[in-house]
Amino acid sequence: MKLSMSGLDIMVCARELKNAIDFKVDNVYELDGMILIRLRGRSGERQDLVMELGRRINLTEREYKVPKQPSSFAMLLRKHLVNSRLCAVEQPDLERILELRFCGREEHLLILELFGRGNLILCDRTRKIIQPYRSEVWRHRTLRSGEMYKYPPKKISDIRNIDKTLLRRLLTEFQDVVRGLATGLGLGGQVAEEICARSAIQKNRDPNDLSDQELEAIVRSIKETLEQEPDPCIVYTDKKPVDVLPFDFKIHIGKPVKRFSSFNDALDEYFSTLAVISASERIKKRLDRELEKLRRRQKKQQADFAEMYAKSTELKRKADLLAMYHPVVNELLSRLNRVREKKGWQEASTLVQEAKQRKEYWIAPFRRMDPKRAEIEIELAGEKIVLDLRASAFENA
Repeated sequence: MKLSMSGLDIMVCARELKNAIDFKVDNVYELDGMILIRLRGRSGERQDLVMELGRRINLTEREYKVPKQPSSFAMLLRKHLVNSRLCAVEQPDLERILELRFCGREEHLLILELFGRGNLILCDRTRKIIQPYRSEVWRHRTLRSGEMYKYPPKKISDIRNIDKTLLRRLLTEFQDVVRGLATGLGLGGQVAEEICARSAIQKNRDPNDLSDQELEAIVRSIKETLEQEPDPCIVYTDKKPVDVLPFDFKIHIGKPVKRFSSFNDALDEYFSTLAVISASERIKKRLDRELEKLRRRQKKQQADFAEMYAKSTELKRKADLLAMYHPVVNELLSRLNRVREKKGWQEASTLVQEAKQRKEYWIAPFRRMDPKRAEIEIELAGEKIVLDLRASAFENA
């Protein structure tokens, strides 16, 4: 499933966004990490431009519930952009970057980056950064207030002017053709696979083994793909949307598609559906986690109950035995306790031994004595019971 727009997607989308040039900024909102710019034409027509960092940009007619309290970043954008007009939409080469230029009392540049986590950077007319959505620092560039905005480093200045000599040099740095196209040329994985399919070249081929004719086929496929007329569609697998494309890709041949009159409409439906699916999956995962917690709690409670039930059953059985044999148990406890209190544990032990020798009835249940705990262990009807020597049979029960 496609999760973000490719450089090719941005190129086609940018052409359509130029229809909104000269529209004025009415307002700016931030909702759940998405920036919505409300535009209005000279005739009063409204267009909403939605931007999801690292994912998409497109015009939408969907109604979004805007927050009553704007975020600090939305307030910043309002301060600099409201009442200015969109005067240019540009994509540097085939980068996953889109620049929106706004003209008013002052000129501002809003740069959307759709690679990685994504970012949205507000700059002045000289490309000096006023504020990024998030500050970031890399070895080659810094996105921070006061810094000059720079593009990420790349290996090729304009992919449209590529020839087989430059292509060979770029591809041979990688272990296979598809990685060379995806990373070396910056096409991204999906477009790189499509170029391989259109060139009839196995994507895992070693670039060093490519002939001049095969390199020319790749160059031709790249240029044809970049120049192809749009026929926007969403691709489905098992009735679920898996891709949104500006035109048909060979890698999706045979799959059901839904056509759209504009690529913006296709992007809007696809990514809106993706957002619903993602939200549903997040909710399902959260509910699954909560359900698992409840199951573990229930299992523990059942185990605790079983343990408590077994223990209570055992205690009841012992209590019944103590009640049944209470005369002899009371006699045993009182005799031992009397001797223990007057003469100590040693004499109590002597009393036990003498009673056993004489086979007195009251000593029959006795098994052992624990002076430290002041406890004795007796056996009644095969059940061993520990008793507090200082209590009666009923008190022990």
